Amino acid sequence: MVNVLVLIHAFPLGVRMWDELSAPEGWRVITPSLPGFDGAPLPADGSTSIDDYAHAVLKQLDERGVGSFVLGGVSMGGYVAFAIWRLAGLRCRGLVLADTRAGADTAQGRTARNAMLSLVAEKGVSAVADAILPKLLGPTTRSGRPDVILRVRQMIESQSQAGLAAAVRLMRDRPDSSSTLPLITVPSLVMVGDEDELTPPSESESMRDALPHATLLRLPDVGHLANIEAPELFNVAIRAFLTSLS
Repeated sequence: MVNVLVLIHAFPLGVRMWDELSAPEGWRVITPSLPGFDGAPLPADGSTSIDDYAHAVLKQLDERGVGSFVLGGVSMGGYVAFAIWRLAGLRCRGLVLADTRAGADTAQGRTARNAMLSLVAEKGVSAVADAILPKLLGPTTRSGRPDVILRVRQMIESQSQAGLAAAVRLMRDRPDSSSTLPLITVPSLVMVGDEDELTPPSESESMRDALPHATLLRLPDVGHLANIEAPELFNVAIRAFLTSLS
């Protein structure tokens, strides 16, 4: 049996966020682009739901002949991972949830999504990068790692206006996945940056407590993009988790 790790990217980035990933020997890593990202097409009517994203990922896996897999996601990728579990949980051998949350958007969160939609429509992708970069990266990264700031900006600015708008809408309208957590019976690794302002460590602690077989890893001096801000720590954690499943 071929060991497969499927990783779902965050908003508003694409698959280049996984460039520094290092999985153990014997593992095949698949990093699908979600609809509207990296040139992947959106539905003709432009409407996308979180389940549409999940079906798109599962279709790619089916086309590659992948049966079972370990599933992981960062931020929005975690939301998609929950949807994939609901659709195809029997195929999942393990779950990695990094800098994400199970709950739906609050009223305040929905208001912020609507503001982001207006920003995308009126000022475009570069304005999205300006607005979201200070939230994506922790203060340690922002103060001392201009190379990371530039790299993340370039990844954001390579995406399309339509793709980002569709993603904002589906995140705003996604269902609450809190009730899904107790049903995830496979081993789960929850990771979060200590400086994550968008999904603070308390969110990850709540997920760890609700998941039947989960461990929690907090990464120091890291914001919302754990695998980009601390790739070495992220890779060590991923390799250890996958090795435990082999």
